[in-house]
Amino acid sequence: MQTKRINPWPTPELELQRLATTLGSLTCGRLYWDQLSLGQRERLGGEFVNAFRRFGGTVGLYHKLTGMPPRRAILDVALRIDLLGKRDHTRLAIGLYEDDTPLEARVRYAIRTHALVLIPEQRAFYFDGIRVDLSARSQEWKLIELLAKKAPSRRLVAPEEIGGEELAKDYLSKMLSRMANRHGFPLGLRDLIESPNKDGRCTLKLDADQICVISSED
Repeated sequence: MQTKRINPWPTPELELQRLATTLGSLTCGRLYWDQLSLGQRERLGGEFVNAFRRFGGTVGLYHKLTGMPPRRAILDVALRIDLLGKRDHTRLAIGLYEDDTPLEARVRYAIRTHALVLIPEQRAFYFDGIRVDLSARSQEWKLIELLAKKAPSRRLVAPEEIGGEELAKDYLSKMLSRMANRHGFPLGLRDLIESPNKDGRCTLKLDADQICVISSED
């Protein structure tokens, strides 16, 4: 009869599950909550127990504030409240293929969960996974940013918001045409931008839960 060999070292997946279970406690949630600024607490509703229950525990609070993917959020919040040291955090992140930078991890997750992802610090956006770099095209970036900001309430973007009152009413129409004809611009996004009306204003037909704006300051 052969003796069954038992691996004394838990796998990264098992360690992640154990961390997730531990982080589900109110005690861990309170440790994380006490580290938050007043503004961050207000974004979560202002009251700890209600926020803990509403957003799904400690990891849910962290995910709500940062947009971090759930698996990476477990590791990062465990590091924040000293359940993990930096060395173990790095080891598990590599073992779980979650070793992107925080910004890269958030972008990767947002691309999977949102149609339009904006990264203002880079003046770049993703639509259906296609990256468009507008860092050298400030007015085009401003248009996309305003369209995304106003889309949930279906508010219109006017030409003067892009570059001043002297702009012609067909300015946005011509800009959108140039953008759509440029190689690499996602035509699916152009189809969702309503053609400018008689006043030269336009809007984006996307709901709030389809749009994600990512900042490294979050």
